[in-house]
Amino acid sequence: MEKTAEQIREDLKTRIAYDNPKIDLVSGNVTTDIGVDAFSDELAALYTEQDRIRRLYLLDATAFSSDEADKLGSSYGIYRLAATRATGVVRFGAAERPESGQVFTIPVGTTVTTSGESTGIKTYVTVTPGYITSTTTLNPSTNYYECTVTVQAQAEGIGSNVAAGAINQIKGSVSGVSVVYNPTAITNGTEEETTEELIERIRLRLRGTVFGTVASYLAKVYEDPNVKDAVVVDPDNEFSVRGPGTIDIYLLGSIDAPFTQEVTPTYGAYTVYFTKSPVNIDHDVVVTLPDGRSFSNGSVFNVYLDKTSIYTSSTRSKDKLVWDKDFFDENIRDLNKYTIDYTYNKLVNDVQETFDSEENRIVTADVLIRTTHQLDAAMDFDIVTLPGYDSLSVRNSVKYAIETFVNDFKLNQTLRQSDIIGLVENTEGVDYVKFPMRRFSLKNAEGVEDIESSPLEYIRISAEDIILG
Repeated sequence: MEKTAEQIREDLKTRIAYDNPKIDLVSGNVTTDIGVDAFSDELAALYTEQDRIRRLYLLDATAFSSDEADKLGSSYGIYRLAATRATGVVRFGAAERPESGQVFTIPVGTTVTTSGESTGIKTYVTVTPGYITSTTTLNPSTNYYECTVTVQAQAEGIGSNVAAGAINQIKGSVSGVSVVYNPTAITNGTEEETTEELIERIRLRLRGTVFGTVASYLAKVYEDPNVKDAVVVDPDNEFSVRGPGTIDIYLLGSIDAPFTQEVTPTYGAYTVYFTKSPVNIDHDVVVTLPDGRSFSNGSVFNVYLDKTSIYTSSTRSKDKLVWDKDFFDENIRDLNKYTIDYTYNKLVNDVQETFDSEENRIVTADVLIRTTHQLDAAMDFDIVTLPGYDSLSVRNSVKYAIETFVNDFKLNQTLRQSDIIGLVENTEGVDYVKFPMRRFSLKNAEGVEDIESSPLEYIRISAEDIILG
């Protein structure tokens, strides 16, 4: 008896399923439905899917030389990521405020360094200028008149990442300026991508052949080399905040971009929303009036990041500047315009534009790109050193080991006491760790402690937050 076309198709589907049971042949899925106009089209799609999965499972990173991996990646438009230099911000301080009309200028190319007591001197260069003027406000916590500038490490690699407070030397002299320090960690320094990491990105591309899957979102996100890590939150994820039809993608990484926003004040307009977001308040927010007076955040206005809406930390977040009402009424409301200089995370904007483009936009999904938030780790415990070892040197080695371990964390990693204890007890000169620890906690930007981390946050630590008895 002659078989019908339908029976032939089903026989071939059965054969393909036997060859590779991972292919889903149930009616209604993407694979079987893309060929509804012709059996031949459907079978071609099935064979393509089978070939894709075979190639995916053949990708064993250990089987590729560096050159072979590069050639394979280039065939898919994927290229090995180069090493990067760490970036961040430093604050320059003057003990005396400049006189009226006088400006202390920190030019681009100014060199600053760490003290290098234990890890060697690390050098950074300013890539934006800084200015301390007669209207610069005093920082009461340091007792200096300060400005913030962006710096970049001179060396590439993870060794260029340093904790907050590590930079404290100015190479040469800057008129009027006497101190420098980094209020936050200098980060984003990376090594050249390994062959294993390159192969994993190729695997992501193969997994993401059908656009609209979690793997395809990740594959598209990682096309931007500034993305260090990412987490995709779909509507079924416990961390979803926007509900059905929405995809939130959290990024680890940043491009700090300066922006000048012109504002035309009106009566009672005490609140101004930033045109660009998310705003990075690690950098100064400065308002300049037409008469040349300038004011920083915390003086006659305050900056508030959108922390409560469903669009927080994205291009849609409502980050805002709020004026002191009396100062605004006396000095601002009758002006034609004034400017606000601030820094925002351009990486979030760049990746958002990628997903909003006609080429990548998915009609049925609202994709929103967000930045992640840092949690600061702190710990306090006692160690016992082995006889014959200098206790101060051992303590410094332990601090360095913990700092390196924690600051290498990406998203979706949990910090556990057992990991720290094992790390410390494997450090040369350590006998054992006394238990329990007096303190082992995380705190967010608002200083709230003892909170649990989520996959949407990353953990960092500085040596100052490690106390050893």
